[in-house]
Amino acid sequence: MKNSLMRLVMAIFAIVLLIPSVTANAKLSSDQIAIGGIAYKSSLDYIYGIYGPPDFIESGSVYCWGYNSLEVNTWGPHGQTNYATEIRCKKNNGLATPAGVTVGMPVSVLNDLYGRADYTLDSDREGNTVYTYFGEAGPCLVFRVLNNRIREIWIIKDFTP
Repeated sequence: MKNSLMRLVMAIFAIVLLIPSVTANAKLSSDQIAIGGIAYKSSLDYIYGIYGPPDFIESGSVYCWGYNSLEVNTWGPHGQTNYATEIRCKKNNGLATPAGVTVGMPVSVLNDLYGRADYTLDSDREGNTVYTYFGEAGPCLVFRVLNNRIREIWIIKDFTP
């Protein structure tokens, strides 16, 4: 009887250990990581083809449309590039991820569409909760949330907590 009880406890323990690996989120595919049709490494020519010339360029590498509503950074680890290395949507301007997420939506849509975030920062320097979803090919999809509303959508090459 004691051995049977011990086997049952060990079986339950083994199942509990397996649960996190079964329920863990899969990394997002590359086609899920974009904002308004712009993905990591989209060329400036492609972006200009969609949105026209930027309203202004900051520091020679941050291209801004909608007066900081959409920012595309082209600065890479070895200097200036001709493609997007970071994309930020900072206002509710209608630009969405391929799943339809926009700035201003309730945070609950993230779990509904993407599952649990791969990494969550409870409070950044501005008081936002930051939800990060890792991409299978490197770039990450990041959401900054304040008062249960998505405040910013951001794509970066990689994220190291």
